[in-house]
Amino acid sequence: AIGLLGIAALLPVAQHLANRGSDADRGAIAGHAAMGVFQAREMGNPKNWLRASGVAFAAGDSDYPLNPAGTRAFCLDPRGVAAGVTAALPSAGTMTRITLRSEPGSATGAMGVQLADNYFSWSDDLDFVIDENDATQPAAQKPEPSAASFEKRYSPNDFTWMATLVRELSGDRYTLSIVVFRKRDVSATVELTSPCTILSAGIGGGDVKLTNANAAGIAPGSWVMLSDTAGRFRWYRVIYAADYVSGTTSRELTLAGRDWDGGAAATATIIPGVVAVYERTVRLEQTNPWMR
Repeated sequence: AIGLLGIAALLPVAQHLANRGSDADRGAIAGHAAMGVFQAREMGNPKNWLRASGVAFAAGDSDYPLNPAGTRAFCLDPRGVAAGVTAALPSAGTMTRITLRSEPGSATGAMGVQLADNYFSWSDDLDFVIDENDATQPAAQKPEPSAASFEKRYSPNDFTWMATLVRELSGDRYTLSIVVFRKRDVSATVELTSPCTILSAGIGGGDVKLTNANAAGIAPGSWVMLSDTAGRFRWYRVIYAADYVSGTTSRELTLAGRDWDGGAAATATIIPGVVAVYERTVRLEQTNPWMR
């Protein structure tokens, strides 16, 4: 029989698993909502894009999105850019980090912190106040700290998102990935990379080995992005992670996602806090004949 001490020992594990399931569930809902925001606010229109430096794209640029010969990928990350993160993703990689104009129009500048937080946060995760002195009282909605009334519901903005756009190898279609975070640390220093060896045929993701110490914090349920020199970038969920041995520089993982060429060298990008990735195939609005 399991005694009280045995039950008590299981409670933290049960709480951890329940929290992880709740995060995954809310992350999926937030990703679906973010997809609607992306489309409604015309974030897929390159005319609304700016480089992380605040400079607009020009038709003659080698990485202009509509260049037929280009296969560039883009990371739409206004929250990161507003916080000073301007490097490509992965670091020194070929996925250009971009932001949005503060409003439509060629003369407008980049989004600031407040606007980026408003657009790229999931506001349905509401915060409530519980009376610690009287448990019989219902939870009360917490007001927006900067507002004098309850006109705006207050959310702690624990769930935020960014998007990656990767052009297919042929045609004008892009894979749009909405990347949802819980309590993201907006800092370039937390975007880690590791050389990645594909151990299997790469069908459905498969088994891989990361070969530096950056893999130490990966756990089942984490997400990684694989990339190569051909311009492929794909997100994968970690469904198994071998135990990390202190002092070692490699770790084996099992990934779930799209097929990957088993013979291709890859780089794994690790961003802590990702809880869900929601994908769809889209056309940039400028390339859609109905938008011309």
